[in-house]
Amino acid sequence: MFKTLLYILIIFCCRIVSFAQLSGSIYNVDSLPGVLDKKLPIIDMGLCFYENDSLSTTFTLVNSCRQMLMIDNKTSNIALNFLDYPNYPYHNWFFSSEPTPIFINPYSQSKIQVLYKPGKLLQGPTYSEGKKIVYLQMGLFDADSAYPTINAFATQRKFVLIARKTTKYLDSYEHFLDFDTIYKRNYTDSSKKDWKVKNVGEASFSIDSSRFKPYFTNSGFSIWTPNDSMIYPFSVSPKEILNWSISFKPKRIGYDSASYSLFYNQTPDTVKEINTTMRAVGGVQDITVDSVSDYDTNISTIIESSASDTFSRYLLDMGDFPVGMDKEMNVYIRNNGNIPIGILDQLLINQINDDTVSGSYIVTKLQKNRDYLFPTLNDSFKVHIKAIKRGESILRYAIYTDITSRKIYGVPNYAKRLIIYIRLRGIEPEIKFSPDSIDFGTIHFSSDCPVEKSMTLKVTNIGNIKLTNYKILFNSVNSLFTFSPNYLELEPEESATISVSLIPQIYSPLENIEIAKFITNCFPPADTSRLKIRVFELPKIQNRLELSDRTIKPGTPFILPIIDSSSIVGLASAFKDTLDIIDPSSVVFDGFIYNNTASEGANIEINQIKNKLAININHDNFNHFISRDTLILLKFKTYLGEFIESDIKFTKPKFSDKSCENIFNLEDRTKDAKITFDSICGLKSKLKPINNKYFSLNIYTENSEIVDLNFETSEKSNIEIKIYDTYGNISKQFSPQVYEKGLNSLSFGKEDLASGTYICELQTTGQIFTRRFFIIK
Repeated sequence: MFKTLLYILIIFCCRIVSFAQLSGSIYNVDSLPGVLDKKLPIIDMGLCFYENDSLSTTFTLVNSCRQMLMIDNKTSNIALNFLDYPNYPYHNWFFSSEPTPIFINPYSQSKIQVLYKPGKLLQGPTYSEGKKIVYLQMGLFDADSAYPTINAFATQRKFVLIARKTTKYLDSYEHFLDFDTIYKRNYTDSSKKDWKVKNVGEASFSIDSSRFKPYFTNSGFSIWTPNDSMIYPFSVSPKEILNWSISFKPKRIGYDSASYSLFYNQTPDTVKEINTTMRAVGGVQDITVDSVSDYDTNISTIIESSASDTFSRYLLDMGDFPVGMDKEMNVYIRNNGNIPIGILDQLLINQINDDTVSGSYIVTKLQKNRDYLFPTLNDSFKVHIKAIKRGESILRYAIYTDITSRKIYGVPNYAKRLIIYIRLRGIEPEIKFSPDSIDFGTIHFSSDCPVEKSMTLKVTNIGNIKLTNYKILFNSVNSLFTFSPNYLELEPEESATISVSLIPQIYSPLENIEIAKFITNCFPPADTSRLKIRVFELPKIQNRLELSDRTIKPGTPFILPIIDSSSIVGLASAFKDTLDIIDPSSVVFDGFIYNNTASEGANIEINQIKNKLAININHDNFNHFISRDTLILLKFKTYLGEFIESDIKFTKPKFSDKSCENIFNLEDRTKDAKITFDSICGLKSKLKPINNKYFSLNIYTENSEIVDLNFETSEKSNIEIKIYDTYGNISKQFSPQVYEKGLNSLSFGKEDLASGTYICELQTTGQIFTRRFFIIK
C-alpha cells in the first residue's frame, strides 16, 4: 500500500514538473517583418480573382516538451480564432480541415492550413474587391486541460493575414503607396517600396504602355521596371508576378505626390488600367537664429560635411570678450523646417571635449512652455557666458531632439543633435617681470662706498591685447627705490626694460623689503601686479681675520685655515689679499679646500709667486659667503730648508660686495701666523757645529748614469753616508767605513732615484755634513 502511494506521489510530482516545463512554437515560413503592426508578424498571402480562386498559407505547430499539446477552436476562443482587424471586418477565412482538435505528440510537429476564399461580389463592404486583413490568434495548450487558462499554454501567437481580391485579370497588390515623411538630404540613399503586379487569369496578357504622372514639379519619385531592358508591349504569363521598385528621394521640403499606370487589353475591345498613387513628404528640421539681444554679435552660417551629408550650423561670434567678465544673452531662434522639434535635452558644452563649460551655463532653455516647437514658430534661450581664459573658446549649445522616435525615414545622425556654436575671444593683457623679484643684496654705507645702485627689470606683455602700465606705487611713504620710466605701453609679446635705482640712506643694520605695485589696464583683480624689492642696509663694521700657528716636521704637508673670528663673513661676496711667506723654499702652496667653508660655491684663484701668495675669492651674481667661521683652508707642502721658522702674514686683506671695495674695518685687527719646523730623524743641520774640524763635500750629477761624491777630511775618519729625499725618507744608505785623511770619492748609480731634490748626509764622530743636489733624467 505504501509503495503504491509513493508511486502515485512520484507520478504527481513528475506531472507538476512536466506542467512547469511546457514549451512549443508556432511559425509560418511566409512571415515577413511587420509594417502594419510592428509587434506582430505579417503574412502577405497575395492577390486572387473574385471567383473560383483562393489563397492559402501554412503554419507549423511544434511541441518541444515531454507532454502532449493540442490546438482547438472549440475548447477556447483564445486557442484558435479569427479576429477583426480595424476597418477590415472578418469574412471568408477558413481552415483547410476543421480542427476538432489537433493533437501534437511530445517532441513532434503538425501543420494547419489557412484559406481565403473571395467568393462572388456582392453589394456592401463585406464582399467588395480590394485588400482584406484579419488577425489570427493561435495557441498550443496542455491536452489534459478541458478548459485551459492562460497558464496551461505552451505558446500563444498572433498573426496579421493579408489577402486581396480583384475583378481584373491583371492587377496590382497596392493602389496607394504611402512613403510617409522622408528626411531631405543630399546623397543617394532613398526610401524604396515594391509594387507588385500579378496575372491572376489563366491566359497571358500584354502590357502595352505605362505612364508616370507627378503632381508637383521636380518630383522625388523614381520608377524601376522589373527588367531594365523591358520594351513595350511585353507579355505577362498566367500566375506570374512582376515587381516594380518605386523610390523616393525628396528634392523639396513638403508634400510630394505622383501616380503610375500600366495599360493592357483584358478583352480585344476593352483597355484596362492598373495604377497606384504615391505620396511622400520631404521633411527637415531647420533652426535659424534670428538675433541675439544685448550684445554686438556676428551671426553667420557654417557649412559642414559629414560623409555625403551637407548641413548648416549657426555660429554666434561674440568677438573680444574680457577675461573674467560675465554676460547673459538671449538667443532668438525660429523653426524654418516642416518637422516639429521635440527636445529631449539641452546642454552648453565645450567644442573640444564635450565637457561642461566652467563659468558658463544655461539660464533658460527652449520650449519651457510647450512640448514641440512647431514650424514657423519662434522661441529663445538664455545663456550665461564667461571667458575664463585668454584666447579663443568655442561653446556649443547642443539640442538633442526626439526625431528618431518618429516615423521618419532616412534621418541622418546630425539631425538628432542640433548645434549652435558660440565663439568668443578671451582678451586680457598680462604683465611679466624678469626677474620676478629684485634683491640688491647687502648695501654698506660709508664714505668709500657708492651712494646709489641700479638694476634692470625686464617687463613683458604676455597677454593678447595692448598692456598699459599707468604708474608704479610703493607700500612705504619714503621709498628707497625709484623706477624709470613709470609709464609703459606694450603690444602683445613686446618687452621693455625699466631701471630700478636704490638711493640708500645711512641707517642702522636693517633689512628693507618693499612692494612695488604696477597699476595696469588688466581686468580686476589682475590690474595691480606686485614686485618684491629687497635690500639689506649695513654700515661698515669691525671684523677680525686670523691665521693659526703651526709646528711641523720638514717634508710634512699641512693645512692652514683663514678664520673669521667675528663670524660675519656672510655679509660679503668677495675677498682679496696677498700673504707674505718669508721662506718660500720651505713652504710651498699646494691647493685649497672650500667644502664646508664660507667660500663654498665661489670662484677661487690662488697663486704663489716667490714669497707672495695671491688670494682672490669671488661669488657670481648676488651670492654671498656662507656664514661660517672658516673662510677657506690653504694646503701647503714643506721641505727641508735653511731656516727653522717661516712667517706667514696678511698684507692688506679686503672684503667687498658688488658695489663696495671694503665693507669691513680690518686694519690692525688681523693676526700673523708662524710656521715652526721640528727636527726629523735626528737631523741636526739647523744646529751650529760643535768644533772647527775641516770637512768639505762636492757632489757631481752631470753623468747621466752615476752620481760622484768627492769629500775631503782633515783627519782619518769613520764616515757613514745617507741620501734623503725632500720628505726625509732614506733613498740610499752606505755602511760606515774608514776613510783616509785628504780627498776621498764615492760613486753610485741613478737607476733607483727619480728626478728631484735630494740631500746627502755624511756623519762622522761628533759632526754631520749635508749638501743638497738635484737629479734630472
